[in-house]
Amino acid sequence: MSTAVISQRRRVRSSAALKVMGAEVNGLIMTARQFDRALFEPGHRFELINGVCVVAPPPDENERLPNDVLSFTLRLYQQGPHGKFLNQTMPEHQIAVGSNRRRADRVIWCGLGRHPKRGELPTIVIELVS
Repeated sequence: MSTAVISQRRRVRSSAALKVMGAEVNGLIMTARQFDRALFEPGHRFELINGVCVVAPPPDENERLPNDVLSFTLRLYQQGPHGKFLNQTMPEHQIAVGSNRRRADRVIWCGLGRHPKRGELPTIVIELVS
C-alpha cells in the first residue's frame, strides 16, 4: 500500500490538469474529477486516496513475477471444469470507489456468469507485497 507524506498542502488548479503530471504531484490535493481528467506521465502509479494524489514507482520484479505466476495459474483454472466461474482477471487495474481511485495489482471478477461491464467493481482485489 502506498503512503503519501504531505510536507506542504498544495491544491491543483484547473489549468494544471491540462499538462502532463509526473512524480512531482505526490501529495497534491485533488478532486476525483480533476484526477480523472488529468494526464499522467507513463511509468509511475497514480492513485487518489482521500483527496490526495499518491505517486508510487512502477512495480519491480518482486511484484511483477508473482503477478505473472498468478495470472498463469488463473488462466489454467479457467480451462478446467470449474473455470466458467472465473469470468475475467486483469493486472494493474484502476478501481474507482466514491472519490478514491486505487490501482490494484490484480483484480478478479467471478460468479457473474458473464464478462464484467465497464466500470463494474471486481469481486476480488489483490495487492501483492514486494
